[in-house]
Amino acid sequence: MRPRPGVDRAALEAAVAAQAAWYRERGAVDPEEFGHLPVPVAPRGAPELDDLVEACGRDAYRVQVLVLNQAFPPEWRSADHRSHLPDELAVRVRRWRRHREEVAAGGHREFLRAWHDHRAARETARAWARLRELAEAAGERTNNWARRPELVELRERILAATPPGVPAAPRWGAVPSDGPGEDRTPFVAMVREWNRRVPGGQKVRVLLPAPLEQELAEAVGCDWLAEFLDWAQRAADEGRGLLLC
Repeated sequence: MRPRPGVDRAALEAAVAAQAAWYRERGAVDPEEFGHLPVPVAPRGAPELDDLVEACGRDAYRVQVLVLNQAFPPEWRSADHRSHLPDELAVRVRRWRRHREEVAAGGHREFLRAWHDHRAARETARAWARLRELAEAAGERTNNWARRPELVELRERILAATPPGVPAAPRWGAVPSDGPGEDRTPFVAMVREWNRRVPGGQKVRVLLPAPLEQELAEAVGCDWLAEFLDWAQRAADEGRGLLLC
């Protein structure tokens, strides 16, 4: 997109901020993934961005390659789910490219490990909460599978266990805590043992992230990301911005 002739810069910035807040309110950015970050607030009386710019194509879906890419800090990914004005885009493309290169070279591992651990702990806690819910309900069931001694014993272990904790999400630019993360192995092992002993409708899914280095290699090597960066660079070179629509 390009701003229409004579449009005030302040109006453009307000419209972009209002649009970003509108998308966030409607769940376009995962509230669980970015729930630790401030929610953008729409400026009062902001104009509609579509009224201030001329669209030059409809490829706005491409911003998702940044929002979903775990090589980038969540603060950036949340903020990048927005339109990008032409005079901002070249700076952002350079930042995205530089960060991608730094991660590929082994950089930012302290933060990325802390963020990976936070996500794994969050998923373990989610799965464990569901497991406890099913284990409690199984105590009232009369099905054969629920009355088997091995399932009863497992159910008692689950209900007696202290739920797993979730460390605070690390913040980009701050030094993450260097304390060891909680051992999630016993929790995951009990979930898997439960799944082996119950019918399909009672199983619990555990969607842990891939190992850190595997995840980062896939993130920085993503063809979609490379295509996006080239596409965004061409737009910047031509004096165009990116319109989220």
